[in-house]
Amino acid sequence: MLAALTVALVGLSFTGGGIWTLILVLSDEAFGLGTEGSGFLNSVYGVGGVVGGLAAGYLASKVRLGPAVIWSIGAGSVVFICLGISPAGVLPFVIMFVVGILDIMVEVNSTTIIQTGTPEELLGRVFGAFDGVLILAMLAGALIVGPLIDLLGPRTTTVVSMLVALGIFLLCLPRLRKLDRVLLG
Repeated sequence: MLAALTVALVGLSFTGGGIWTLILVLSDEAFGLGTEGSGFLNSVYGVGGVVGGLAAGYLASKVRLGPAVIWSIGAGSVVFICLGISPAGVLPFVIMFVVGILDIMVEVNSTTIIQTGTPEELLGRVFGAFDGVLILAMLAGALIVGPLIDLLGPRTTTVVSMLVALGIFLLCLPRLRKLDRVLLG
């Protein structure tokens, strides 16, 4: 079950590796905010992250960790796709705020799942491997997004990259639904 969670998060991390390049180019070319507008979009993402951190524990206590992570990953993917088709104006800021909330909820709750589902003596090795795989996925995404933007444009690159992440998530979904069994014994 933890392997399915890792694979689903690799899909998100791949896209996450290129997110900052995408935000910069979307801000300048698609939303007409200039490059300085990307700073405001990133700030709104950060504020959403603070809200998401506060909401993560509450949601997990009301829903359970497995469904909380599943809904956060799925919703975050769909909401981020909206960034690629969003018109200029206030909507990109709202989308980045919501993406910030959902990303941090995924981070907090998936970390809790790994801590809960791993024997204590293996935690260091498991987190080392887990973080290493996610960082490699982010690196790959960061390297690929530039040429994809040149080839497809920033909007299409945003949508395509998140569709890939969403597809990986959907392939993992049957196993992800069993996460609570691992956590509850």
